[in-house]
Amino acid sequence: MNKEESLRLYAQGKENWNLWAKRMLARREDSAVWKDEAGVDFTAHVFEEADFSEFIFPGEALFEDTTFNDYTNFQEAIFAENASFLSAIFKGYTEFGRTSFKGHVLFKKTVFEDVVLVGATFEGSSFFDRANFKSLAGFRRTTFKGRTVFAEATFKDRTVFAEATFNGHTMFAEATFKVLTEFSETIFKGRTVFAETIFAANAKFDRSLFESYTSFEKAIFHAGADFKAVQGNSEFTMAEAAFMEVPDFQQATFVQAPRLDNVKVGPQLSRWDKLKAFFTKGDLEKGGRWRALKRLATQGHDHASEQRFFRGELLARRGVTDRYWHASFWLGVFYQLFSDFGRSLIRPLLWWAAGMLVFAGIYLSHHPGSGGWWLLECIAGSSTPWVSALGLSVHKSLPAVSGFGFGDKLPQFHACLYGVESENPFRPIIPDGVAFLGVLQVLFSAVMIFLFLLAVRNHFRIR
Repeated sequence: MNKEESLRLYAQGKENWNLWAKRMLARREDSAVWKDEAGVDFTAHVFEEADFSEFIFPGEALFEDTTFNDYTNFQEAIFAENASFLSAIFKGYTEFGRTSFKGHVLFKKTVFEDVVLVGATFEGSSFFDRANFKSLAGFRRTTFKGRTVFAEATFKDRTVFAEATFNGHTMFAEATFKVLTEFSETIFKGRTVFAETIFAANAKFDRSLFESYTSFEKAIFHAGADFKAVQGNSEFTMAEAAFMEVPDFQQATFVQAPRLDNVKVGPQLSRWDKLKAFFTKGDLEKGGRWRALKRLATQGHDHASEQRFFRGELLARRGVTDRYWHASFWLGVFYQLFSDFGRSLIRPLLWWAAGMLVFAGIYLSHHPGSGGWWLLECIAGSSTPWVSALGLSVHKSLPAVSGFGFGDKLPQFHACLYGVESENPFRPIIPDGVAFLGVLQVLFSAVMIFLFLLAVRNHFRIR
């Protein structure tokens, strides 16, 4: 329909409009001229008040260069095909709550003047809360001069807010973006909330400006998240956000250090995947991203996150700058295996305890007797061989205990296990293999104790 026909039908009210719309939808497959008949055109029209609530638009809906001077209501409207609001101006109270867009919808260069866009739990003038965008949602270079809320909205196709300007309170809480989302070079001047928002595909916020409080708390990024060169001029929080891939914060600047408490980076790995990660080739690009995250954590004195991001940076170098034939590669594997890069308190202790038991078994295996360990008898002295082997291993694992008198028992351990060369003076037998193994155990235990103390220092920031 042309503009005059569209206005005439609109003047007849919602009931007559929807009867016509349903007839058009029923004829969708039957008429070659259906597209022209089912489309409506309000281009360059001026509405003092516009009530399209619960209207069904069966074909293309054109509102290009349209001006809405006062109350505008598209609440629960259904757009079955493309909708265009190019260069439209909304000057008053505007509602798009629970609107369904099944085709492309374009708001490019649209200006919303003095509009409050509010979700289900906020008062306001204009609603996009729970709106359903089933195809392209284009808001490039759109200017929102009031509060803007897309709370719980669903965007099922590409969404473009690139170069848009949000002057007031902006709310995308619990929204879902299922395809590529672009907020590149966007300006957020007011309080901005993306809390619990789900980005199922790549999300681009590069070169955007956040001038007030901004929250991505508990947001979930299932794919890439590009925050390259963003600028935050106020509080910025990503507490408990989850990134399946390493986000890119390179060259990002924040006046106040962003909150990264309990941020999860990377997918949850199975034990097999964690094992493969020891020898998986790294990625220098990801290394730069980890380094940028570490810088932000350092800026915020978030030492726990700083250690986690340092771990990612080291893994990104593995197999790239740290080659398999380099000592740094194997030292990195050792550092990861035995202490999780200085982050684990329990891991070096477990390795130390396991080493103590293994070496005790080796010492006991050098006993010249035969049979099970429980059948062996002490060669010289009144102790028990397995107790002596364990005591010898404890002494090697903790050399400092000799200062508490434990070292006086060392000759008796050797005598019980391996006998004596002479009793006067008392000289126990020490097999060469046991002597060399003792040196190896002392070195291993010293390294494990060092890694434990390093983890204590990192955990409690002891200087």
